[in-house]
Amino acid sequence: MVDGMSREEALALLQKLGLPEHIIEHSIAVAKKALEIAKQIQEAGHKINLEIIEIGAILHDVGRIKTHGIKHSAEGGKILREYGYPDAIARIAETHSLDDLWPETIEEKIVCYADKIVKGTQEMSVNDRFDIWMKRYGKSQILMDAKKIVLKIEEELFNLIAG
Repeated sequence: MVDGMSREEALALLQKLGLPEHIIEHSIAVAKKALEIAKQIQEAGHKINLEIIEIGAILHDVGRIKTHGIKHSAEGGKILREYGYPDAIARIAETHSLDDLWPETIEEKIVCYADKIVKGTQEMSVNDRFDIWMKRYGKSQILMDAKKIVLKIEEELFNLIAG
Protein backbone atom coordinates (compact mmCIF):
# COMPACT_ATOMS: atom_id res chain seq x y z
CA MET A 1 0.00 0.00 0.00
CA VAL A 2 1.40 3.41 -0.99
CA ASP A 3 0.20 6.24 1.26
CA GLY A 4 -3.10 4.45 1.74
CA MET A 5 -3.38 3.51 -1.95
CA SER A 6 -3.61 -0.19 -2.67
CA ARG A 7 -3.36 -2.33 -5.79
CA GLU A 8 -7.15 -2.70 -5.71
CA GLU A 9 -7.64 1.09 -5.54
CA ALA A 10 -5.24 1.59 -8.46
CA LEU A 11 -7.16 -0.96 -10.55
CA ALA A 12 -10.46 0.63 -9.50
CA LEU A 13 -9.19 4.02 -10.72
CA LEU A 14 -8.37 2.57 -14.14
CA GLN A 15 -11.88 1.08 -14.33
CA LYS A 16 -13.51 4.32 -13.14
CA LEU A 17 -11.64 6.37 -15.75
CA GLY A 18 -12.69 3.94 -18.48
CA LEU A 19 -9.30 2.62 -19.54
CA PRO A 20 -9.87 -0.19 -22.08
CA GLU A 21 -9.66 -3.71 -20.66
CA HIS A 22 -6.71 -4.71 -22.88
CA ILE A 23 -4.65 -1.82 -21.47
CA ILE A 24 -5.60 -2.79 -17.91
CA GLU A 25 -4.52 -6.37 -18.68
CA HIS A 26 -1.23 -5.03 -20.09
CA SER A 27 -0.71 -2.93 -16.95
CA ILE A 28 -1.28 -5.96 -14.71
CA ALA A 29 1.22 -7.98 -16.80
CA VAL A 30 3.78 -5.14 -16.56
CA ALA A 31 3.26 -4.98 -12.78
CA LYS A 32 3.82 -8.75 -12.49
CA LYS A 33 7.05 -8.58 -14.53
CA ALA A 34 8.27 -5.46 -12.71
CA LEU A 35 7.72 -7.11 -9.32
CA GLU A 36 9.53 -10.24 -10.50
CA ILE A 37 12.58 -8.15 -11.50
CA ALA A 38 12.39 -6.02 -8.34
CA LYS A 39 12.28 -9.06 -6.06
CA GLN A 40 15.40 -10.49 -7.74
CA ILE A 41 17.19 -7.18 -7.21
CA GLN A 42 15.98 -7.09 -3.60
CA GLU A 43 17.22 -10.66 -3.03
CA ALA A 44 20.64 -9.53 -4.30
CA GLY A 45 20.71 -7.07 -1.37
CA HIS A 46 19.45 -3.83 -2.90
CA LYS A 47 16.75 -1.63 -1.41
CA ILE A 48 13.64 -1.51 -3.60
CA ASN A 49 10.17 -0.13 -2.88
CA LEU A 50 7.92 -2.94 -4.13
CA GLU A 51 4.72 -1.00 -3.42
CA ILE A 52 5.80 1.95 -5.55
CA ILE A 53 6.71 -0.47 -8.35
CA GLU A 54 3.41 -2.36 -8.20
CA ILE A 55 1.13 0.71 -8.02
CA GLY A 56 3.27 2.64 -10.52
CA ALA A 57 3.22 -0.24 -12.99
CA ILE A 58 -0.54 -0.69 -12.70
CA LEU A 59 -1.06 3.04 -13.31
CA HIS A 60 1.75 3.66 -15.86
CA ASP A 61 -0.61 3.85 -18.87
CA VAL A 62 -3.44 5.83 -17.25
CA GLY A 63 -2.71 8.71 -19.65
CA ARG A 64 -4.04 6.57 -22.49
CA ILE A 65 -7.54 7.70 -21.54
CA LYS A 66 -6.60 11.03 -23.14
CA THR A 67 -4.10 10.12 -25.89
CA HIS A 68 -2.51 7.01 -27.36
CA GLY A 69 0.58 8.76 -28.64
CA ILE A 70 3.89 9.08 -26.85
CA LYS A 71 2.48 12.05 -24.90
CA HIS A 72 0.28 9.69 -22.85
CA SER A 73 3.09 9.53 -20.29
CA ALA A 74 2.89 13.26 -19.46
CA GLU A 75 -0.93 13.04 -19.34
CA GLY A 76 -0.64 10.10 -16.96
CA GLY A 77 1.51 12.09 -14.55
CA LYS A 78 -1.03 14.94 -14.55
CA ILE A 79 -3.95 12.57 -13.92
CA LEU A 80 -2.17 10.78 -11.08
CA ARG A 81 -1.27 14.04 -9.35
CA GLU A 82 -4.90 15.19 -9.71
CA TYR A 83 -5.98 12.01 -7.91
CA GLY A 84 -3.49 12.61 -5.10
CA TYR A 85 -0.91 9.97 -5.98
CA PRO A 86 2.62 10.73 -4.75
CA ASP A 87 5.33 12.06 -7.04
CA ALA A 88 7.08 8.66 -7.10
CA ILE A 89 4.01 7.11 -8.76
CA ALA A 90 3.37 10.04 -11.13
CA ARG A 91 7.01 9.96 -12.27
CA ILE A 92 6.73 6.29 -13.19
CA ALA A 93 3.91 7.23 -15.58
CA GLU A 94 5.84 10.26 -16.85
CA THR A 95 9.13 8.46 -17.49
CA HIS A 96 8.08 5.07 -18.88
CA SER A 97 7.73 6.28 -22.51
CA LEU A 98 11.21 7.86 -22.64
CA ASP A 99 9.60 11.00 -24.02
CA ASP A 100 10.49 14.26 -22.28
CA LEU A 101 11.52 12.62 -19.01
CA TRP A 102 13.72 9.58 -18.51
CA PRO A 103 13.65 7.18 -15.59
CA GLU A 104 16.06 8.07 -12.80
CA THR A 105 15.12 5.99 -9.74
CA ILE A 106 15.48 2.23 -9.70
CA GLU A 107 11.69 1.92 -9.41
CA GLU A 108 11.18 4.08 -12.51
CA LYS A 109 13.76 2.06 -14.43
CA ILE A 110 12.23 -1.28 -13.48
CA VAL A 111 8.73 -0.26 -14.62
CA CYS A 112 10.05 1.35 -17.82
CA TYR A 113 11.98 -1.81 -18.64
CA ALA A 114 9.11 -4.16 -17.78
CA ASP A 115 6.80 -2.09 -20.00
CA LYS A 116 9.20 -2.40 -22.92
CA ILE A 117 9.48 -6.18 -22.70
CA VAL A 118 5.74 -6.80 -22.25
CA LYS A 119 3.70 -6.37 -25.44
CA GLY A 120 0.08 -6.70 -24.47
CA THR A 121 0.48 -9.51 -21.94
CA GLN A 122 3.30 -11.35 -23.75
CA GLU A 123 6.95 -11.05 -22.74
CA MET A 124 9.61 -10.57 -25.41
CA SER A 125 13.15 -9.27 -25.76
CA VAL A 126 14.01 -5.59 -26.05
CA ASN A 127 15.28 -6.20 -29.59
CA ASP A 128 12.06 -7.94 -30.68
CA ARG A 129 9.90 -5.21 -29.11
CA PHE A 130 11.78 -2.40 -30.82
CA ASP A 131 11.83 -4.32 -34.13
CA ILE A 132 8.01 -4.30 -34.02
CA TRP A 133 7.93 -0.56 -33.36
CA MET A 134 10.50 0.18 -36.06
CA LYS A 135 8.57 -1.86 -38.63
CA ARG A 136 5.39 0.01 -37.68
CA TYR A 137 6.77 3.57 -37.30
CA GLY A 138 10.07 3.49 -39.19
CA LYS A 139 13.62 3.55 -37.86
CA SER A 140 13.34 6.99 -36.28
CA GLN A 141 16.04 8.59 -34.18
CA ILE A 142 13.62 8.69 -31.24
CA LEU A 143 13.13 4.91 -31.36
CA MET A 144 16.83 4.19 -31.85
CA ASP A 145 17.71 6.43 -28.88
CA ALA A 146 14.97 4.86 -26.76
CA LYS A 147 16.25 1.37 -27.58
CA LYS A 148 19.77 2.35 -26.46
CA ILE A 149 18.37 3.68 -23.18
CA VAL A 150 16.31 0.53 -22.55
CA LEU A 151 19.29 -1.72 -23.29
CA LYS A 152 21.36 0.35 -20.86
CA ILE A 153 18.62 -0.02 -18.22
CA GLU A 154 18.49 -3.76 -18.91
CA GLU A 155 22.24 -4.02 -18.31
CA GLU A 156 22.00 -1.99 -15.10
CA LEU A 157 19.15 -4.16 -13.77
CA PHE A 158 20.93 -7.41 -14.66
CA ASN A 159 24.09 -6.14 -12.93
CA LEU A 160 22.07 -5.41 -9.79
CA ILE A 161 20.53 -8.91 -9.89
CA ALA A 162 24.00 -10.44 -10.31
CA GLY A 163 25.09 -8.61 -7.18
